[in-house]
Amino acid sequence: MTSYNLAVALGSSRVAAASAHTDPDLGVVAEPISLGRLGTASSCLFVPRDGDLVFGDAARQHGQAQPERMICDLRHRLGDDVPLLVGGQRLVPEQLYAQLIAWVVQRATEQAGEPPAGITIGYPATEWGTHRLSLIATALAALGLDGFDFIPESEAAVAQYEASAPLENGQTVAVYDLGGDALSCAVLRKERDGGLGQVGASGGLTELGGTDFDDLVFRHVMEVSGLAKMTLDADHVDVRGALIRLREACVEAKETLSSQTAVTIPVAVAAVHTTVRLTRAEFEQMIEPALDRTIDVLDDTVEHAGIQVSQLEAVLLIGGSSRIPRVAQRLSESLDRPIVIDSDPALSAVLGAARAGLRFAEARAQAVIGAHEQQAAVVEDLPTPDDESAAQPAVRSKRRRRDRGRLMVFTAAVVTVVTLLLSGSSSGSPLPAGSAVDEASTSHTSWSQAQRPSPADGEPSADLVEPTELRPHGHLTLPGEVSAVPTSNPVGSPGAPTTVAPNTTAAADDETVADLAPEIGTQLPTGDTTTDSPVEPTTASPPSDSSAPSAPETDGS
Repeated sequence: MTSYNLAVALGSSRVAAASAHTDPDLGVVAEPISLGRLGTASSCLFVPRDGDLVFGDAARQHGQAQPERMICDLRHRLGDDVPLLVGGQRLVPEQLYAQLIAWVVQRATEQAGEPPAGITIGYPATEWGTHRLSLIATALAALGLDGFDFIPESEAAVAQYEASAPLENGQTVAVYDLGGDALSCAVLRKERDGGLGQVGASGGLTELGGTDFDDLVFRHVMEVSGLAKMTLDADHVDVRGALIRLREACVEAKETLSSQTAVTIPVAVAAVHTTVRLTRAEFEQMIEPALDRTIDVLDDTVEHAGIQVSQLEAVLLIGGSSRIPRVAQRLSESLDRPIVIDSDPALSAVLGAARAGLRFAEARAQAVIGAHEQQAAVVEDLPTPDDESAAQPAVRSKRRRRDRGRLMVFTAAVVTVVTLLLSGSSSGSPLPAGSAVDEASTSHTSWSQAQRPSPADGEPSADLVEPTELRPHGHLTLPGEVSAVPTSNPVGSPGAPTTVAPNTTAAADDETVADLAPEIGTQLPTGDTTTDSPVEPTTASPPSDSSAPSAPETDGS
């Protein structure tokens, strides 16, 4: 198979993957990689009593019977000082994340017949900073994974959009990312150099997403079925399993309402066996207040970017919850701008990340070629042996003049010192501090630690700074540092976006469950867009016993 780049995007409930390669006839071809029955896979992990970790949809199935051994929502656990305690084992979130990425790489290798040439990892810029990214890079390197890049999901989404609708210099777009448990908004502009730059800061809501919509449906079913008024023993294995299955049914019903106008939800908990009918209109009424909040956040993000809503070329909808038809309707009504949504918005960012990864690899190759060419030019400029022989008489003459000058200066200095000594001994007064002899006697003396000037308050002393452990190989792309991405749109490529004209309804397909920056090997950029703590040396700390098992989460688009 042709060499390809692999991209991975971890959501709160689903993990997605895509590959990109260059075709001589079609240009850049990006396509999703199937990780499960629905294309994407559950981002949960299952910790068995014995054996290896279980990933994907299989982990979700195992977790229904033993939810205490299932870890979900791993994305928000990254960077925690306290490890997870599951089944008596202390587990570090970054290492679990790295193993999940390794599982995706294995699945891609099995399907492609060979490992990827590079890996691009999409990340939420509003939640992850350089500290978390460095922890992930270290964990990936420990598993032998290298040659990877990081890219904000918002910029990856614009890269996918440009595959079919290239932006002109100065044009701006807004990205509205409604995922399983968070909203993220950003404004990006096409720069003169062809790259993408983020305008202003990102905005978002960290506790609003598809899982909140799942909760609304679940509570509605509990009330209509009468379960809300019953006293249920949630610790009983049968009751607990029935409630988990009911919630799964509510999630599936929510997703089905994106393509159908009504759905029936089966209820079988304890002595209650019934069904609950839910219409799309009822569901949209439930989520309307939450959608109003998301639109306010997008308005604020555009305003803080210093541009008018009318200046936006389009609003890109990504994230699994953006499939809900009412989302596109409300944004179109409120903003009166074109709304662009892929056939599967959950894959928009990962497809764009795969495309951008090819661009990163090309830039690295060009840099290597440029370095070799520069080195070759320096070698050509070196003098030849014939040139050196011709220049020898002039060089010898210059050296003689320089030596005579040094001898005269040295003689004058000796005379001056002898004169001062004789004068000082005759008068009986010591040499003044700071005189020529005083300076000469100390100018070549190394400062001892006690003599070194104390650094200013809060400023580290160079002699007290311990060596920083080198980070593993990898490249960190932060907002505003992504170069131009390939703009070709091969015929028949998946994920062709749908543009919703202002004040029209988005055509949503069936829901599924789901530049170049400095190398981490040298140093991390200081421009962090989150409130993460600064990067610390990667020295393992003793794990704490105070952690608790992660509460099981359910899929949310």
